[in-house]
Amino acid sequence: MAADRLPEPITVTSRTRRAASQPLPGGLGKGQADLICEQGDVMVDLSRRSAREVLDNHLNLANDWVDTPLEQVLDEDLRRNVSEDIVVLINRGTFRGYDGVRQLAQMLAEELPEQGAFEYTYVAAEGRMGLLEWTYDDSTVRVRDGVDSYLIEDGKIVAQTIHYTLEKR
Repeated sequence: MAADRLPEPITVTSRTRRAASQPLPGGLGKGQADLICEQGDVMVDLSRRSAREVLDNHLNLANDWVDTPLEQVLDEDLRRNVSEDIVVLINRGTFRGYDGVRQLAQMLAEELPEQGAFEYTYVAAEGRMGLLEWTYDDSTVRVRDGVDSYLIEDGKIVAQTIHYTLEKR
C-alpha cells in the first residue's frame, strides 16, 4: 500500500505580500525571508511550525518524486523544511548543508531508480524530535528497515540520521 498523503498544516500570519528585505509579521526581521513562504495571497511563517508539521510536509514532498522531477521536489523541500546548516549522519558519512542534502538525494535516486513511493510505517514527533520508519519496494530493489530521526528547530530540520539496507532483487 502506498503511503497516505499527510496533511500539510500551515500557520497564517498575514495576508499582505512583502518584499524579502522588509520586516516580517510576528517579529521576524530582515534576512529571515527563508522562514516564510507565500501560498497564493497568504504569507506563511514556517518558523512557527511544530516538529510534526515540518515532518509531515517533508514526507509529503518526499513522495512527490513519483510524479515530479527530483530537483523540483528537492528545491521545495530545502526551501520549506531544511536548515541551510543541516547535518546528516548516515553510514556513508557526514553530509552538511544544502549541498550535502543534494548529494544524498542523488545517491538515493540512483539506488532507487524507479523512484516509487515510500511507505511510512511509523511517524512520531515530540518536542523538537521526529522519528520515521519506512519501507520501499519496486521491481529492482527493496528496503525493509528504513529509519530516519530528525532534530527540528524554528520550523526547519537541523539534524537528521538515516539508516536503511538496500536489497537488490
